[in-house]
Amino acid sequence: MGIPDQYCQGCQALHPHEAGENTVTCTGCGLVTEVSPDLIQLVTSPPVEGVAFCAWCKETKAADHVCPAGAVGCTERAPEETPCGGCGACIAAMTADLARRAEFEHGSPSDLYTP
Repeated sequence: MGIPDQYCQGCQALHPHEAGENTVTCTGCGLVTEVSPDLIQLVTSPPVEGVAFCAWCKETKAADHVCPAGAVGCTERAPEETPCGGCGACIAAMTADLARRAEFEHGSPSDLYTP
């Protein structure tokens, strides 16, 4: 099982390593190092994905998800900011999003709050 680049004491550089039961072997110089099986599991396990609550989607999503809020075209705020929710473009985007959700969740687009 492969381990991403790790610093190797033998060749003094970063190289991928191959994991054994309680050893890792540098693919650059072949140095075999004995390590704890817990450490091997920690290094080879998938990375933890960051999550955050998205105020637009009203769900916890991956922190880097592509939110429909970025394509709203809010006329009150810059594209990288959270849409204002009150301008015509925001209301149109929320209406479209609620209609899309209603198809899948059997909800009602009449839940839209328009100030």
